[in-house]
Amino acid sequence: MEHFKDDFVYKIRSAIREAYQRRDELNRMISGLDFGKDKYQFKITRNTGADGKYYPMFMDDSLNIDPSVLNTTMDDQMNLFSMEHENKYGELMNELIEIFIPPEGATGEELENAKRDMQKYSDYRTYLSFDMEQIVDGDEKLTIGLSKMIKKNSGGEGQNPLYVALLASFAQAYGIHLSPKVRRNPSIRLVVLDEAFSKMDAEKVASCIDLIRNLGFQAIISATNDKIQNYLENVDKTFVYANPNKKNISIQEFEKCEFDNLLTEE
Repeated sequence: MEHFKDDFVYKIRSAIREAYQRRDELNRMISGLDFGKDKYQFKITRNTGADGKYYPMFMDDSLNIDPSVLNTTMDDQMNLFSMEHENKYGELMNELIEIFIPPEGATGEELENAKRDMQKYSDYRTYLSFDMEQIVDGDEKLTIGLSKMIKKNSGGEGQNPLYVALLASFAQAYGIHLSPKVRRNPSIRLVVLDEAFSKMDAEKVASCIDLIRNLGFQAIISATNDKIQNYLENVDKTFVYANPNKKNISIQEFEKCEFDNLLTEE
């Protein structure tokens, strides 16, 4: 059981620390990107709910072991770290373990509940709260949480954090802005968005497309006819599809320069 406890604690701890590292990577990635006049950042903190009481048990400083300070009696010193943690959190750990360890002779329902609790408490996200903040640059810099942001911004502005999060996730998956030492092989960096930015006006669509360009993506974006005007001046190429009789599809291709010429002629 002791080995299980140690393994459980260190796995959750490692996953939480990795989540913080990914948050920092994403925030560095989007820190220089303006979304209109605003910026966004991801926030991860200790769960503010009941399950947050277990967080210190996983992240306590007594679990930080610096190999450089360990001497030949390393096993004894490792035991000291374990004892310090056990003295602090032994009862809390036993409380947590009892939640997802079924009792002897458990019924089918109890086994199912224990399985469900095991899935919950073996997931590091149970112990964290996730949020996104909007940083408004004005006379005074304001920071607004996601829930307030969504209530405050109706329509297109409410879509902003969605696309920032989506594009930042794509950027991380493609390894964009990583150090050359860890950068992956070249990729097409393709992003396909179906009827994206549907509630945004032309100005906000332009900001989104600037964000896509600044992150180094190649994007394919579909839009309905009534929204296409919002894209024409911001994309390199437009394909107009028509299927008037539901039998034959026609496709017309336009380069951005052609739209510029049409505007000049008008």
